[in-house]
Amino acid sequence: MATYNFSRWEDGLGNVLGNTPSLTINISSDITLRAVYLETKRTVTYRSAPISVQATLNGSPINSNQTAQVPDGATITLVVPPVVTA
Repeated sequence: MATYNFSRWEDGLGNVLGNTPSLTINISSDITLRAVYLETKRTVTYRSAPISVQATLNGSPINSNQTAQVPDGATITLVVPPVVTA
C-alpha cells in the first residue's frame, strides 16, 4: 500500500494557493480547489562485495553502488547471480 503526503493546494490553473493542509480563502467567484498529494518514495541502495555484480531490482538491472526510488511500503525483489567468476 502506497503512502501519500500532502504537498500543496492549487487552483484550477495550477497556481499554488498554500502549502499547509489547512486552507482559508475568501470566495468571490466560482473556483476549483485541488489538494495535491505526492507519493512517498524510499531510496534503495544496492551494493555487492568484494566484487561489483549486477543484480535485478523488480526485473530491471541495477549495478553495485546504484540507488533506486521505490514507493513507500513496496515489496521489492532483488536477484543476484548465485555464482560469479571474476
